[in-house]
Amino acid sequence: MSAAEPLVTVAMPLYNGAPNVATAIRRIREQTYRNLDIVLCDDASTDATPDICVAAAGEDDRIRYVRNERNLGMNGNFNAGLERKRGEFFMWAGQDDEKAPEFVAETLAALQRNANASMACSWTTIVTPRREFLHKPYSPAIVSERIDERAAAFVADTQCVAIYGLFRSQVVDAIGPIDDWLDTDRHFLFKALIRGPFEVVPRDLFRYRLVHSAADYERIGMAMRPGAADYDLDLYRYFPELMRRAGVDRRAVLRSTVAMHATLKPYLDRRAEHLIAEALDDRSTARLFAWAKQYPPMLRMRMFWGAVRRIATRP
Repeated sequence: MSAAEPLVTVAMPLYNGAPNVATAIRRIREQTYRNLDIVLCDDASTDATPDICVAAAGEDDRIRYVRNERNLGMNGNFNAGLERKRGEFFMWAGQDDEKAPEFVAETLAALQRNANASMACSWTTIVTPRREFLHKPYSPAIVSERIDERAAAFVADTQCVAIYGLFRSQVVDAIGPIDDWLDTDRHFLFKALIRGPFEVVPRDLFRYRLVHSAADYERIGMAMRPGAADYDLDLYRYFPELMRRAGVDRRAVLRSTVAMHATLKPYLDRRAEHLIAEALDDRSTARLFAWAKQYPPMLRMRMFWGAVRRIATRP
């Protein structure tokens, strides 16, 4: 191992994953990039997960096994792994996801080529209970040095599988722990985007399984707050404020907000027309104002009257 090769911490949050854990650990151990610090974060599992982890740690001195005294929930366990990082670079690995052997090597090389990049990910095959499809994260503008161009590319992509990409540790240190929100992966990624471009490796190096329902998230203790998962609302509620907190110039915040709004406007208009038409059709004033109050007043008025005009003029 060359002394020049940086250490990469891979944190794997685990909970009752016995059917898949051994395979997931093996895939990380078999990465072609060898200078790894592998942290297995067991969230007080009640199945055979601890035995599998202890056995793996006995076979590979790169592995550290940590068991929480009590169940911290998904976000708490992700943060437990984050707190234990030692490497110059950091990533999470899911207990049932599949990263190709070249994943770490390729994403690390991308970050080393671009000193300003905050994170690197790859094309990803997303596997759902019904089908699978290749997802190519973000448009090329995500690597722009201009934050407004990156922000527009970010909000145009509703998938957040890049949360399992490779981050610079100095970036995640600046971000801090992930938030207690259902949409926390999107918020964390946006905070990384503020701090630098994203590099996307144009190879399918990751298989990501979508297995959780809203009820699952409720059961494991993640916050279910009104509008939390509405990616369009993130722009108006949080993203400009996150930029201001990170010290982004006021004019850059304004340019970014305008760019994100232009990207999302067609979606917002379609959403508004559907919701208002639904409310008007069943004459439910309460229902109309229940969804409308989620939006800032000026946006609410524009969406409402724009939708009414569309309804009045549609065939």
